[in-house]
Amino acid sequence: MNQGIDSTRIAAYGRQTASILLWIFLFLQWSLVQAQSPNNSATAAQVRRMLSEQQIDENVLRNKLKSKGIDIDQMSPQEIMLQQNIIEETVREIQQEQSLQKSTLSKSDSLAKALDPFQRKEIRSALSDSSSAQDPMAKDSLRLQDSLPPSPVYGHDFFRNKSLGDFQSAQALTAPESYVLGPGDKINVLIFGRSQADLNYEINPSGFIQPNQMPKIFLTGLSLKQAREMLENKFASYYVFGNGQFTVTLQASRSVTVNVFGEVQRAGSYRLSGFHSAWAALIAAGGPTTMGSVRNIQVVRGNTRKTLDVYAFLRNPSETFDFALQNNDIVYVPVADKQVVVTGAVRRPMVYELIKTDGVKELVEMAGGLSAEASKDWAQVIRKDLREMRVLDINLSDVLNNDQKIILQDGDSIQFKAIASDLRNYVKAQGAFYHNGSYDLQATPTVQKLLAKAVLHPQAKDDIAFILRRNNDRTQQVLVADLKAIAKGLQEDLPLKSEDEVWVYEQARYASEFGIEITGEVREPFRRLFPYQEGLGLAQALELAGGLKPEAAAKGYVLRTNPLTPKRTAYFEVQLRPVPAVFRMEAGDQLVVLNKDTFVSDRTVRIMGDVPNAGIYRFDPSLRIKDMITLAGGFNESANRGEIEIFRVDFPEGQPTVRTTFKVKLDTAWRAMDPEFALQPYDVVVVRKIPQYYLQEMVSLSGEVNKEGPYNLNRRNVHFSELLRMGGGITPFGDLNNAIIDRQSPIKGKVFFDGRLAIKHAGQIKYDPILRPGDQVTVPRRLNMVIIKTRNTNFSSAGTQDSIIVTFQGKLDAKEYINRYGGGVREVDTTDVYYKVKRQNGFEEVSRKARFGMRHPSVRPGDEISVILVPQRPKSKSDDKKVDWDKLSAKMITLLTTLALLRAYF
Repeated sequence: MNQGIDSTRIAAYGRQTASILLWIFLFLQWSLVQAQSPNNSATAAQVRRMLSEQQIDENVLRNKLKSKGIDIDQMSPQEIMLQQNIIEETVREIQQEQSLQKSTLSKSDSLAKALDPFQRKEIRSALSDSSSAQDPMAKDSLRLQDSLPPSPVYGHDFFRNKSLGDFQSAQALTAPESYVLGPGDKINVLIFGRSQADLNYEINPSGFIQPNQMPKIFLTGLSLKQAREMLENKFASYYVFGNGQFTVTLQASRSVTVNVFGEVQRAGSYRLSGFHSAWAALIAAGGPTTMGSVRNIQVVRGNTRKTLDVYAFLRNPSETFDFALQNNDIVYVPVADKQVVVTGAVRRPMVYELIKTDGVKELVEMAGGLSAEASKDWAQVIRKDLREMRVLDINLSDVLNNDQKIILQDGDSIQFKAIASDLRNYVKAQGAFYHNGSYDLQATPTVQKLLAKAVLHPQAKDDIAFILRRNNDRTQQVLVADLKAIAKGLQEDLPLKSEDEVWVYEQARYASEFGIEITGEVREPFRRLFPYQEGLGLAQALELAGGLKPEAAAKGYVLRTNPLTPKRTAYFEVQLRPVPAVFRMEAGDQLVVLNKDTFVSDRTVRIMGDVPNAGIYRFDPSLRIKDMITLAGGFNESANRGEIEIFRVDFPEGQPTVRTTFKVKLDTAWRAMDPEFALQPYDVVVVRKIPQYYLQEMVSLSGEVNKEGPYNLNRRNVHFSELLRMGGGITPFGDLNNAIIDRQSPIKGKVFFDGRLAIKHAGQIKYDPILRPGDQVTVPRRLNMVIIKTRNTNFSSAGTQDSIIVTFQGKLDAKEYINRYGGGVREVDTTDVYYKVKRQNGFEEVSRKARFGMRHPSVRPGDEISVILVPQRPKSKSDDKKVDWDKLSAKMITLLTTLALLRAYF
């Protein structure tokens, strides 16, 4: 059948040969006379265009002709015309080769899709043109495909294999002859011969094109083939051309809107190229949902419906071309009527959708057929009834031979059984064989025959073999075969049984080996096994270890442990430089190569203090003071460069440690002025800071002062009053009572003080604060007002106004302000009343108990007054006891009388 299709295509290309042959002749002649005929450039362009559209490469044609002895570059037009038959044959050959190549690719793609749709990575079809490739909806479809999980239903993977990206361009597609034209399609009309024209038209919304000086030509609804025939007849009345000199091609297809509804991942309208089929619309919508049908997809166009069956396409991919789209087509995916789960011994166990005509035989074909181990005698159907699960056994042979018809129901699960078979009638060769593995019992019925097939290693212990035999009760029996006795005929060859395992071990399994080990400062430490009787020379052992490292000591130790007495170890000191030739290492020896610096203590010196990089360095007699200062990055700006301090520790033998401290003078080159001075291990070098070395320390002054801005603290004890003098004093509006110092370090916060007292007692630490670098001093503006918080007062608008402002009234305390302007306190029997005043500088003062009642804070301009109600402490029983004033008076009179008598007497 495929050969018939290829022959048809080749014949079609052959019919086109006559129509393009004249173009080729014109082109060949033009190429020879183009220099003499410059007016032929338009004709040449048209000829080249036609060659390109027919996919005939100019160079391929020239080379093909040269291979037949025709060099058109060296021939006259008359000579070329004489070779017409050969040129026609060459053109046909090129077209046939191209046709066969395309056909082969198409068959390969279709076969790959039909045989394994779940493995393919691409579906070669067109989905949207270049304009729709930029459509956000297409990009959303790609993201939708990425997010969908694999579906257990056969056929769904066709829509979920991320193939949408392969459909984003229709530029390389050629419209088939059956393509139906419509508004928006762009066509090209090419005429050459006596009349020459290269015309482009777009079919307008009314369905026609309007050539110049010609009547309207309606093309909507015509196939591309019908349109070509009609246009050739129409244009023949206005242009002069011969047979084969008129072509019509589709330059760009229109876009169509397709509506996808039903059980799809994302229903909606999609704009696609007119080239594309209903498959493209379904893939753009993400394909059917798990419950969506893949056998009964409806393509609706007006009053006509067409059914799309995915399974039919997977069996015959050419059906994809039977579902071309037109504008406003509807693709509807209904719910699947019948889905059946297939498990067991089939090639593709999945969920399959069945239609009315499908039975078990058709289901087996959909599942790729039975697997090699499948039982062809019976299968089981598990069916869910209303109240129970039922198991139905079916005769698979009768079903497959059409002797029995089984109707499956929605939700059925059919299981195909595998033939139960265990591997029997075999024996195994294990161990020191060249060919380990299983062997046929009939071909190797005895031990000798098995050994002859499996072939023993030279290292095998060939005098004995072990046979591991499994009994019926799964216990194991071990038999011993004397291989030498069997080989000499002194013993019968042992017969083998099914599943016997014959083991022959290597001789090394029985050898007594002990290790020789070398560790420490060698290039390649090792541990190797040697027979007990053999040894190894010390020089050879060191060579085996790669030799000594440069840091290896001249001596090492051998730790000798006799394998026969493992709890006893002897120690030998051995020379390693040079190595004694007579010393041999024995099995069980361990050589430890020491580091020559192992017993050299790692002594250090340290530099600290006013240097950029304090550090610790390994001591060496070559290290000097200058070297240490250089390694530390030199001195800081504030360092005392003329003198350093040394903290030293001495270790008199047999006496306590002695610690000393002394100073060393330095010259300008950072060298010790005492030429005899040398550092010792564990010295600590300290670089001191210049006494009272300080950089500029700034404070800021702002507010109601005459000179705002930053000021330098020229001493360590500059007071607030002195800074105020530097700033020219305060303005007439300044409020010293509420002067503020915002401190940044060492503790961030406000410093509370009375500015008037600081000026009055200037320089006194008790009243006049000492400033620190970074302080921000502010003298606020004096405010002739007082703020009263209305909470807990009887102020009539306290519910809507939380504070009131009154002018400063002079020497009144907080309580008097509340009583006069706040309506008094809203007292409660169980609370104590306190008055709080908050100053502008943030300082707060609260009523406190005095000897004769409460003392309330005074009020200054700018203060804020509030009332605080504190619950009273519950009274104790002693507080409730009544005082007997009569008894108390009598006692007081008696006490006073006694004191008066005593005084008079004495």
